[in-house]
Amino acid sequence: MSIYKKLAEARVKLQETDIKKSGFNKFTNFKYFELADFLPTINKINLELGLCTKFDIDEVAKIATLEIFDMDKEDSSIIFTVPYVPSEIKGAIDIQKLGGSITYLRRYLFVIAYEITDRDVVDALDDTQKTTVNNQKTKVNTSNSSVNTKKNIEDEATRKAKCIKAIVEFNLDEDLQRLLEENKIEALNNATLEQLEIVWKELNKIKKGAK
Repeated sequence: MSIYKKLAEARVKLQETDIKKSGFNKFTNFKYFELADFLPTINKINLELGLCTKFDIDEVAKIATLEIFDMDKEDSSIIFTVPYVPSEIKGAIDIQKLGGSITYLRRYLFVIAYEITDRDVVDALDDTQKTTVNNQKTKVNTSNSSVNTKKNIEDEATRKAKCIKAIVEFNLDEDLQRLLEENKIEALNNATLEQLEIVWKELNKIKKGAK
């Protein structure tokens, strides 16, 4: 059996298990997979199929890699890579920042390699957008505002929803949490459009710096 067939079988076996999400982002109100949720299961499946994984960071090339080896065939492996982005945890010492980077990079690489689906980010976002827009419409319909005022409020709600979506899609949870704390924002849903735009600009700078 080739390593590609082994990996395909490992993905199917993992999909057939009942892994639960224990991670919860209180700022964006969605659950996500942590390493501990799926790694023990992956290790068990890998052992059954004769696979082994190795994680590495190349600070010079600024990439993190997850290499999957076929233990039955020497020099047979598949490599997955993501950009290496150093963690910037507020108030943390260097070793804690390194630990944060390793944890996030490993999680993202395993999610990619084993095709672990995590739709809660999108699902939560859709609900947020609907709630935000509907709330704004209700406020406008029950007031004596003019047509122009109604249009402006709905436009702002739409812009906020789009901004929240863009922020979440950066997938920079630690940086997002830090920025929310620095800007005294309890949750994205409660932020003003101006605050959301500030957060988006900062995350965009971080994302571009990782390329």
